[in-house]
Amino acid sequence: MKRLFSNLKDRMDPSQAGRSTLRSKKEEDDFGFLELAPGENPIVDIVAIHGLDGHRMKTWTAENGTLWLQDLLPGELPNVRVLTYGYDANTRSRKGVSTETIYLHGVALLRDLSAVREDASRRPIIFVAHSLGGIILKQARSSLSPI
Repeated sequence: MKRLFSNLKDRMDPSQAGRSTLRSKKEEDDFGFLELAPGENPIVDIVAIHGLDGHRMKTWTAENGTLWLQDLLPGELPNVRVLTYGYDANTRSRKGVSTETIYLHGVALLRDLSAVREDASRRPIIFVAHSLGGIILKQARSSLSPI
């Protein structure tokens, strides 16, 4: 795994990797799951969850425009489906800040995850969660029945 991330770091030059184009959308369109790479006969799902004041794509995008989850990871791990999850984590907007509780974000994460994995419920998941995203993931997990 260390070698994988070392290789990814070395490839952050846009001349060696595809560039992602982030389009302006309504904020609501940035919430929920977005599939960044479908994977070739995927054996695992990677789910990225941003943190406080984050964004489901911008959080994982380098200054040069490389969205590593989409531009680099699939080349190294072709049998992996890559998803990113967005939620209202805004604390600095003049238009208004998020009023959702961590509990409600966790419930929404579970609901949306169940929907997006309806045909792949037995496939393992690797979560990549940053900051508040990790707390929301922990809340979602604690809401599940014990195995």
